[in-house]
Amino acid sequence: FGEQVQDYADLYTSRVSNFLYYSPMQVFRSPRAIMPHERVTVRRG
Repeated sequence: FGEQVQDYADLYTSRVSNFLYYSPMQVFRSPRAIMPHERVTVRRG
């Protein structure tokens, strides 16, 4: 499901000129969010 959202997600900005210095081939990705069930516990001791 996540890949489908990524393929069709839109990028919003207040001005088109914000993209002036980016290549037309630039890929924009959001930071990966860790889901609660993916958290790694750290063992101490």
